[in-house]
Amino acid sequence: MNMARGVENFQGLERAQQIAIPTFLKNELDMVVISPTGSGKTATYALPILNDIVRNASLHPQISTDSRSSKCQFHYPRAIIIVPTRELAVQIRDVFTNLARNIKGGIRIILAIGGLPTDWGKKNSNEQPTIVIGTAGRIIAELGYTRDLDGNIIEKPFPFDERDTPPQKFASRISLKSIRFIVLDEADRLVRKGYSSFYKDMEHIYEQSDLPSHCFSFMFSATFPPNAQAIARRFLFEDHIRVEIAEPGTANKCIQQDFTKSFPKERIEDPESKAFREVESEKTYQDLATRVLNELKRANDFRILIFIDGSNRSFHDMHNQLLKYNIEHVMLNDQMRQPDRLDILRKFTSGDVRVMIANALAERGLDIPKLDVVINFHLPTTMANYVQRIGRTGRAGRTGRSITYWPANYSDFNFALAMSKVLKGAGQKVPPCIEEIVGKDAPQNISEFKNVPSNTQKPKPENPNSTGKKKKLNTRQRKNKKKAAASAASAANSITTAVQNLSVSEK
Repeated sequence: MNMARGVENFQGLERAQQIAIPTFLKNELDMVVISPTGSGKTATYALPILNDIVRNASLHPQISTDSRSSKCQFHYPRAIIIVPTRELAVQIRDVFTNLARNIKGGIRIILAIGGLPTDWGKKNSNEQPTIVIGTAGRIIAELGYTRDLDGNIIEKPFPFDERDTPPQKFASRISLKSIRFIVLDEADRLVRKGYSSFYKDMEHIYEQSDLPSHCFSFMFSATFPPNAQAIARRFLFEDHIRVEIAEPGTANKCIQQDFTKSFPKERIEDPESKAFREVESEKTYQDLATRVLNELKRANDFRILIFIDGSNRSFHDMHNQLLKYNIEHVMLNDQMRQPDRLDILRKFTSGDVRVMIANALAERGLDIPKLDVVINFHLPTTMANYVQRIGRTGRAGRTGRSITYWPANYSDFNFALAMSKVLKGAGQKVPPCIEEIVGKDAPQNISEFKNVPSNTQKPKPENPNSTGKKKKLNTRQRKNKKKAAASAASAANSITTAVQNLSVSEK
């Protein structure tokens, strides 16, 4: 694979790809890319990784057996891609498979996600996995660790194949000795403290003693708040490249963002518990059904994704209401078995079913062909989630549309103000339902997505005399830092110039 020639002939490169790929190939430094949803981030890191694997094919070691037990085999992948959701991992696996299909000798790509067995191949096989793509928790498990009842990461008892599901006749384990690339896709979600166990997983991976000091870290996201960026720098070399195509949290300008006001909720009595609960108004559901039916009539291949909150009650209510209007649909949530989740996503992606109801599981990274309309029936909890949700449409230069139901009597000023900023940043008009909360001349200094200066400075070290609860990470330092820092500064300047001067034709 000649990367220079491949990039030159790769038709319709997105702006992030045009800037990030040649910049990395020239400087070979860690890289952070902040780019709008639908801007081709996966190919931006996949192409350099595949190029490196082909150029350095001779460096790939064979599988080895642990001296303590013939049951354990170690695998030495060259790259690990870590993501927050299983569905995104499957999608990225498919992108890599497609890009690598013509590489001589082949590239073996392993999918490591919960709910599905990891196919390491036959025992004593010399087929070496080149790339491992998986969710954070499953990667930790494949490294030979598990969690105790308190959620702490501990080493699995040896032999550690006894807890595998399904049980295996022999155990396989990842070694990081040959790693050249670690990629965090949707990095802001993976590194933010207090968000599930992702941060602890990342910390544990970067603390592994066999992780080479010279491996590259790539971090990609469309929404990267400053607090997450500060944490992310702990996993990067001081001298790293930062490519910022748009301010973090900027909505894709290819999406028309529409708003409609929900009708006030109604109180009903549960027939079993006799307790009263609030439900969405029948009029709101009727309005939704009318909009969905009208959108489906516009074209035979349109798809519509409806986001609701994660409660089982919400799924039940929405399902029954759509059935009432004879709207065929599927439902996707994280309570389903993984094979069922993938089957539902396949039906929706292929167009067998054109309407899908989903919770937050579907809000990040998924690239669904001909998804023209995203409907937020319930407001997401953060603006980052809003930008990610509507970003399922308007991808790869296509136009898209989002419809958000704004709750009646809504009064959260900060959220409304943040929404106002996102709309204005995308060149869209602020609707009356938001203007009546924040006013027409509301300030736009929202801190959640405030830009962080593009530099290569290391964040201030933590006070060693503080609580002592934070683990000390491996220090990722390069030799000849002065030369590397100058190279990074030069790269940062060229990136800024390129962003300002580059003219990209829309697809």
